[in-house]
Amino acid sequence: MEIPGEDPRKIGQLRRTQLITSFGPGSLVDMPDYSVIIADGSMWEFDKHVLHEDRLERLLDVKCFREPLASDDPHTGKDVIKSFRFPEWHYCPSCHRLAPVWALEGKRKGYCHHCKENNRLVPSTFIIACENGHIEDFPYRWWVHRDTEKECDGRAFEIAFDQAKGGLEGIIIKCKECGAQRSMAGSIGADALKGFKCHGRRPWLGRHKDDPRECDMQVRTLQKGSSSVYFPITIGALTIPAFDLGPLTVCANNNWDATSAIWQIIDDASKLSYCENLLAKEGLSDQYAPSALIKEFNQRAAGTNITEKSLVEDEYAALTSCDKNERAFKTIHVGPPPSLSDYLDDVVLVKRLREVMVLRGFRRITPEPAEIPGETEEQYEKRASLSFTPSTTSDDWLPAMELLGEGFFITLNTDAVDEWTARVGNRYDSMEKHLKQSGIKCPSFSPRYVLLHTLSHLLIRQLTFDCGYSSASIREKIYASKPGDDRNMAGILLYTSSPDSDGSLGGLVRQGRPNNLQLTFENMLNAASWCSSDPICSKSKDQGYDALNYAACHACTLLPETSCTMRNSLLDRVSVVGEHENPELGFFGAWFE
Repeated sequence: MEIPGEDPRKIGQLRRTQLITSFGPGSLVDMPDYSVIIADGSMWEFDKHVLHEDRLERLLDVKCFREPLASDDPHTGKDVIKSFRFPEWHYCPSCHRLAPVWALEGKRKGYCHHCKENNRLVPSTFIIACENGHIEDFPYRWWVHRDTEKECDGRAFEIAFDQAKGGLEGIIIKCKECGAQRSMAGSIGADALKGFKCHGRRPWLGRHKDDPRECDMQVRTLQKGSSSVYFPITIGALTIPAFDLGPLTVCANNNWDATSAIWQIIDDASKLSYCENLLAKEGLSDQYAPSALIKEFNQRAAGTNITEKSLVEDEYAALTSCDKNERAFKTIHVGPPPSLSDYLDDVVLVKRLREVMVLRGFRRITPEPAEIPGETEEQYEKRASLSFTPSTTSDDWLPAMELLGEGFFITLNTDAVDEWTARVGNRYDSMEKHLKQSGIKCPSFSPRYVLLHTLSHLLIRQLTFDCGYSSASIREKIYASKPGDDRNMAGILLYTSSPDSDGSLGGLVRQGRPNNLQLTFENMLNAASWCSSDPICSKSKDQGYDALNYAACHACTLLPETSCTMRNSLLDRVSVVGEHENPELGFFGAWFE
């Protein structure tokens, strides 16, 4: 990774998967010597290999996906990821000057040239951002002079740390020109910067690339290491048999833009001739008949209503159907262990899977806007739509990663789930109320979702002891339907997927075999029946982010963020094992009788 400009420098390394998750365009990264913001995707170098996943392409309205180029040797070859120094404001720990970095450093980049000690400059801890995705340096000049009667356009500031005071009150900012000073106390809060207008800064595009649209959002002070600075918006899909792309589908994808302009106006004979010529051009005449390509084009012309919900339903249908042995999807149904037959409907070994993970964009401050009472779904979707996408120069692709892996899939007995739902009644009404007011959205939320999600977390924690994978290596997919949905779903896919061999060693598949799975469940249920924080944990109904967890804490249920699909929210250990005095609250409550 490098900082571009007149004097470009290599500053460090990132894994390719991090560029699609934690450190995509617009994110802040602390390298050993620099604090930077990752540049827009249009400035990256990409692998020549183009990824395709038909359902995702139709959902996101793009032609293809591209993987960031990997460089094994940081000292040779191209610098594949660009970044810009951010924040610009730095301070010197020796002379205490606080100013833009270009006013402090000399020929030796990153070091203060004003003092004898020649100390390394320290990036400002504070930045500001808004929910439209804009981000800029903290306005120290405005902050110091905000409540003073002095008219000062001061450009020289000092920072001091009062050891007698703690927290923000001990950080003092002083204007060297007029003497005005103010602590950072009160700078972090929803209305702390009320009166300061967002400038629409977009430093990940380079300097002077401000948003031409006027921004009316209130800016918020953040610490640059805060998780609120960057929420990546990703979406992933498994390549399932019906969409396991072969050369014909790739050919149709690549040529559809040119074909769509004429497809509806030419007759059948012209379509036949056109497809014959196209197959010959692509070298596919010996493999496919023109009628097959005509069918592909007709499907695109008719259009298919692809939604995130339909992505999940298609995967569930593929996982619950007969055994598959495709190049990107291999499943074997083995059934549940005898002791779990009252709780589980089926167990499926997923010996081979392919997942395409796409970075759609990012948000700041909150992962999703909170709902406004009386707001329609259409109004919410418009307000919650992404303001920025990773690439501003191309709208026919998005950055993505191809991940290969394996795992196992379990389905719960839906009749037993319905009986449990009736038993718990309105237990999760409070959680649903908090969810509506939260910055997290879960369209499939229901008591069933809480049960499946919690069971998934508990199994992952147990599997780390049983099969040797770290909890961060195992991921989850929750398949939960709501009352009234067309497809009745109650399943969990636990899998590993990565660009390397960690996702293809077979250890997780073996844990899905009946004998091993029975032991895993027994150990998991015994461990989950007690938490070191009980009875506080088991009785809680307001833990976690935005009070979205009940009985779920770090000691018993939570996982690394990379493993969880819902930011470690919507969890309740009681939904699985019940309470000591009320075992019927747990789906597996009868297990302990």
